[in-house]
Amino acid sequence: MNSLYIAFKSYSWLWDNKLEVAKISILVLLSILVYQFIANGLLSMPIYFLSIWLASSSMVRLHRFILLDQDKDSVEIFEKPSRTDFIYLLVWFSVFVAERIYEIAIENIGSYFGTFEIVIIILSVLVSIYIFGRIYMVFPAISVGKNLSFAWNLTNRRERVWLTIASTAIFMTPIYVVLIFLIFSLQPSSYLVWASIFISLILINSHYSHLFKSFTVRKDK
Repeated sequence: MNSLYIAFKSYSWLWDNKLEVAKISILVLLSILVYQFIANGLLSMPIYFLSIWLASSSMVRLHRFILLDQDKDSVEIFEKPSRTDFIYLLVWFSVFVAERIYEIAIENIGSYFGTFEIVIIILSVLVSIYIFGRIYMVFPAISVGKNLSFAWNLTNRRERVWLTIASTAIFMTPIYVVLIFLIFSLQPSSYLVWASIFISLILINSHYSHLFKSFTVRKDK
């Protein structure tokens, strides 16, 4: 299986299941819209945290829909919270914090070495892609009851690491091109920016689900 094939497969799946993906995403997009209207109001913080939780829940539902081969008719606009949703949110926050700490550490190290700063930044980016590219596999894993160790071991072979990184780069390139165009050419509203970021997260999570599925044989449907 090559990188181009699995990237194309992810896009093909999204097209075939666009209505189901829209159902999973709609509440998050609406909550972001509501937040934009009341950004300075008393309800802004509750709506903000509600949007984050809904986003986390939607990712879990997306992963389960793909990995467990759920019927299209089973997809609802809203599902009651589950323990997995909160575990996913906690891991999501932990990975986000780890990324920020890594970035700060590299900036400090780079500035300390002065003339070698560019080299250190380039090396750190490569290391970051390798480490976090593998760690992201935990998100589909958690959604179906697996842990970080299981997710990390899925990419313990060089060919799988390369497939993950290369196919994700191919898959995300058009998305980033569109995002950059929107931000710098059309001067979109803040809602459109945040909605685009969420949609890009939906897209990359769907791709990681297909990678996860290609690395595993599901027997517990």
